Amino acid sequence: MTQDLAKQSLGMRTLAVHAGQEPDAMTGAIATPVITTSSYSYEDFDTGVRRFNGQQPGYLYSRFANPTVAVFERKMAILESGEAAVGCASGMAAISATLMALLSAGDEIIHVGTLYGGTEGVIRTLLPRFGIVPRYVADIEDLPAAINNQTKVVYVETPANSVLALSISLGSPG
Repeated sequence: MTQDLAKQSLGMRTLAVHAGQEPDAMTGAIATPVITTSSYSYEDFDTGVRRFNGQQPGYLYSRFANPTVAVFERKMAILESGEAAVGCASGMAAISATLMALLSAGDEIIHVGTLYGGTEGVIRTLLPRFGIVPRYVADIEDLPAAINNQTKVVYVETPANSVLALSISLGSPG
């Protein structure tokens, strides 16, 4: 199902169920199969070499890519009107991958208010190992003064998991 077709002719509920997938070529099954293998075969040695060198498309190893995850990623891209998506095994994997993609040595990340303990551990302990400087701001009102030329990410988590504390004021109802 192409993204353009999905946007034009199908509603959100239909997209949530069917976007990003195609009927199984062998059986015609509509539900996406769960592919549980870790490894894939190749027609011959040279095909394997070309795939591992990025010269030919195809699956290599399920930790890199998997047909089931690929359907999920296509579905998320369609639902969010994105060009592509990346599926992660957990929220912490998604947060870590995003921060590592956005930050480099010498950059700063400002985190505001209460954070989930795992996120706080990544920001305060792991990122400094890569030369990334974490800075803490207790209140959103203090954020503008904390931002400088090295600030590349402002991280706010609200409500903070698992204590459900609001990190920023949502204001009073209108």
